[in-house]
Amino acid sequence: MPFTCFRSTLFSLAFAATALAHADMCAQPPPALRALSCSSNQHGAYFAIDAARAALNAEAAGTAAERFQRYFGRAASSGIIVEIAALDAATRAELARQGAKWVLNDAPAPSMAGSIRSQLSAQLADQPQAEIDRQVEAVLAQLGGAQLRSANSSTDALQRQIGDALLRLAFWPKAAQDAARYGSPAPDWFDELAAVLMETEQTSVMRRQHLRAALSDPTHARSTIAQCLARQHPASPMLGAEGAAASASISVQRVSVADAATAAAIVQQRQAADLPYAYSRALADFLLKPSQDLLVYSSLAQALAQGGSLADWLRTDGARFGLPENLNALQSAWSAWLDQQAKSARGTP
Repeated sequence: MPFTCFRSTLFSLAFAATALAHADMCAQPPPALRALSCSSNQHGAYFAIDAARAALNAEAAGTAAERFQRYFGRAASSGIIVEIAALDAATRAELARQGAKWVLNDAPAPSMAGSIRSQLSAQLADQPQAEIDRQVEAVLAQLGGAQLRSANSSTDALQRQIGDALLRLAFWPKAAQDAARYGSPAPDWFDELAAVLMETEQTSVMRRQHLRAALSDPTHARSTIAQCLARQHPASPMLGAEGAAASASISVQRVSVADAATAAAIVQQRQAADLPYAYSRALADFLLKPSQDLLVYSSLAQALAQGGSLADWLRTDGARFGLPENLNALQSAWSAWLDQQAKSARGTP
């Protein structure tokens, strides 16, 4: 048998064995998880409040694993997702004993439509249901309809979280999963860059459109490279417990429904909250553009894991990927690239 066929057979057997082990975990879960539905695949086991959500989480985990392997060239570690707010230490230890390399747990996150409906229902408690429905649809329409609803779905947020776990295990394997810290040990800016790479293609398109719209606004203050590098996790001030998917829930600024600009105010606040993600997506695109070599991400991750900085990496590896060799030159290239994105938004050459 040729070596390549032999290796392929070994990989297939390994995937089958892993998938079987995860199926066994579903069949014989720890006591605390027995009331939940479970779905499994070669990437892990997924416990949820019903079978549909368990299957959805399994699909999200599979997508995140595939995208991680594509962008970072490392195997995706197996893990567990549990849709309950708190997971006791004994259950967590049992999941680890059964082979889970990472565990994410949180109560199911509401959809964007559900979050907005809850807010407006509370504000319009004295109004008929038809008026509440009208207001909700008006807000969602201004937010971009189905496309933006998808971009803010719990699925995308879950894929970002899984990406954080996979990044930690691939590049910081000795770092313990820290309940007090959101994401991996990477600098926040790179953690977010890696996370948005896990999102769906539809969401990536929306992120790029959001950035171009912002750049075409003359009042928008563009983020510099230094500001991008200093930016904290968009959700980090709200997160405490491990696996909390604050970015999956929609925190909408409370506004007076008596104000005719209610929908516009909610839209503006939501778009401002999402802009850091658009810049993370932009930075990922910018770093890739000169070389179109996906190794740029794993090379940078490895340098950061070894204690280096972006400046260090540019000096040693920037030229390999067609990038400048220092931050000042990178800022100039970044400004020019943002100019191109703004021109694209305006339809000018």
